[in-house]
Amino acid sequence: MTGAVPYYMSEDARTDQDPDIAFYRDHGYLIKDFGFDPSVIDEAAKASAEIGDAGFVRAQDLWRRNQSVKSIACHNALMDLLDRLYGRKSFPFQTLNFARGSEQKPHSDTYHFSSDPEHFMCGVWVALEDVSALSGPLEFYPGSHSLSILAKADLPGPSYAEHYEPLVAQRISEHGFRRQTALLKKGQALIWAANLVHGGSPIEAATSSRLSQVTHFYFRDCVYTTPMRIKNGVRHIRSIYSIADGDYVPQKQDGKTRRPGALVAINNRLSNIIRRTRYS
Repeated sequence: MTGAVPYYMSEDARTDQDPDIAFYRDHGYLIKDFGFDPSVIDEAAKASAEIGDAGFVRAQDLWRRNQSVKSIACHNALMDLLDRLYGRKSFPFQTLNFARGSEQKPHSDTYHFSSDPEHFMCGVWVALEDVSALSGPLEFYPGSHSLSILAKADLPGPSYAEHYEPLVAQRISEHGFRRQTALLKKGQALIWAANLVHGGSPIEAATSSRLSQVTHFYFRDCVYTTPMRIKNGVRHIRSIYSIADGDYVPQKQDGKTRRPGALVAINNRLSNIIRRTRYS
């Protein structure tokens, strides 16, 4: 039975003997080795390196033209663990492949991707090579997933760089969360909860690579939204495509199917077509 909160957040989970569930509930992340096929990791690493050769830091939705990227996103053992953590069926909806560190300021995915009910989203970061401390590794703040979710209305102004990012930094400082870096070995994965604050560390070795793949996951029987695009109090409902199932996902709330506006659906489909032909 599906609940209004992910399983790991539920009262039932507090008596669950699975150490992964307890750790994820308390810290908001897990580091796991899912036994990815080494040849798949190598092929995805090669594709990620080619992004840098083409002059880009990252490529979105490379799964559309690279089977290894898709295989990582749809890995059975990974999705089985997500299903267990959240108590609903998971599905990947976006991949990001990196040639270098992103150096992105700390943020939570809940401002970019959210759901109704809340928290039914997560990210999975896979190292496609051993990660060096000098290469701008992923940084994250354990326990920060327990903070209240920041909404656009909470910001003192409309700017992401001038208002959202400083507010995130302020909250991290006020609550004393400690920064950690993900110095993962090739093939290891880090799962983070939707509200966990994370970003990209500064790159200290200018010529270093940080070959990696992020896959973003949603869970079934939700409405999928983009909080940062709310306008006049009307939420922005996303049109979501499951990489694993090869189809658009029905959106459900209170047992009823909800659909994004026609213009949103058309725009998302056009964006998907464009991304097949260029890096983003």
